[in-house]
Amino acid sequence: GLPRGDRGELVPMMIGLIVVGFILIVVTHFLNKSALEAWDTVTSIVKFLDAGHNELVGQVRPADFEPLDVFTVDEYRNKSWAFNDLVAWSWSYSVHLRIKETYIDSEGKKKTRYVYRWRTIRSESNAREFLLHDGSGGVVVDLNSFEDIAWGSSLWSREKPGSKPGNPLYRAGHNEKVMEHSWVLHGLRIGDPVYVMARIKDRGGINELRGMVSENAGRLHHNLIAVGEDAPRRHALISKGTELGVLKARSSGIDRFGGATLLILTTLIVMAMSL
Repeated sequence: GLPRGDRGELVPMMIGLIVVGFILIVVTHFLNKSALEAWDTVTSIVKFLDAGHNELVGQVRPADFEPLDVFTVDEYRNKSWAFNDLVAWSWSYSVHLRIKETYIDSEGKKKTRYVYRWRTIRSESNAREFLLHDGSGGVVVDLNSFEDIAWGSSLWSREKPGSKPGNPLYRAGHNEKVMEHSWVLHGLRIGDPVYVMARIKDRGGINELRGMVSENAGRLHHNLIAVGEDAPRRHALISKGTELGVLKARSSGIDRFGGATLLILTTLIVMAMSL
C-alpha cells in the first residue's frame, strides 16, 4: 500500500471522482429521458385518434384559410430576408465581441487582457396553429401551448446586414470591438415533417371552427386539438423531423452509463488497494 501521508492526500481526490461519476449518471439519465418516452409510446394513427396523450408524426399544413404572415428578419426588406411559408419562427441577432478587461495577477499587478464572447442583441418569435396530417387524417396543433419546441438546424443565417434599411447594427461599447455579426432563423415550414407528443382534447364549441380547414374537410378531426400538456412519463414536445430524430438519441444502458459507472468502480478499487 501507499505511505499513510500519500493515502490522506488521495482520499479527497478519490471522493471527488466518485461524486463526478454519480453526477454524470444523473445528467445522462435526464438527457436520455425524451428518447425513452418516445420509445415507450406507440405512434397514433391520426384517423383513429382518441382523447388523451398521444404521439403523432406527420406533415405541417395550414390550419385555416388565412394566408400565413409575411415577416422580414430584423426588418431588412431584402427579398432574401423575407419569409411567408412558416407556421412558427424564431430569429436572433447576435454579435461576437472582443472585450478589453483589466485584472490583478497573482503578484498583485494590474494587467489587461482580451476576452471574446457572443452577445444576443435582439430576437423575435411567433407561432400559430397548424394542421398535422399523416396521410390517414389531420388534427390541429396548438403550437403556442408548447413550451418545448426542438427547432433542429437553422433554416437561414447571415453574417452581413441586408442592403435595404433594417434595425440598426449594434455599436460597440467602451473597451469593446465587434468582430462578427450573426442573424439566425429557426422555424417550421409548410410541408416539414414533425413529431408531436401532446394531449389530445376536445376543442370546444363549433364556433371555434369557423375559418378552420377542418370545418369542411373530410378525414380531419373537427373538434379535437393537440395541446402541450405533460402527463406522467409523457413530456409535451414538438420536434421538427420524423420520430427517428427523437429515437436516435436513445442508447443502451452500457452506452449511457458505462463510462460513469466504470469511473466509480475504478476509483473504489484504487482506494481499496491503497489502504
